[in-house]
Amino acid sequence: MSYEDGVPSKAYVYYADDRLNQIIPQPITIGSDECDIRIYRLKIYNKNLSTEAVMRNFIADARSTT
Repeated sequence: MSYEDGVPSKAYVYYADDRLNQIIPQPITIGSDECDIRIYRLKIYNKNLSTEAVMRNFIADARSTT
């Protein structure tokens, strides 16, 4: 699931034969010469978060809860 400003925006389908782990872990690299997207904050977790946990996390980092 992808979230934008704490709001679910897109679900991604993974199939049984998809591999989501790396045999040799590599660092996350963001950016390229063709990239025009700005990422202001990126969080990565080593476990699945519930929708409620995502919302609590977003509220904790928000400038205002209104």
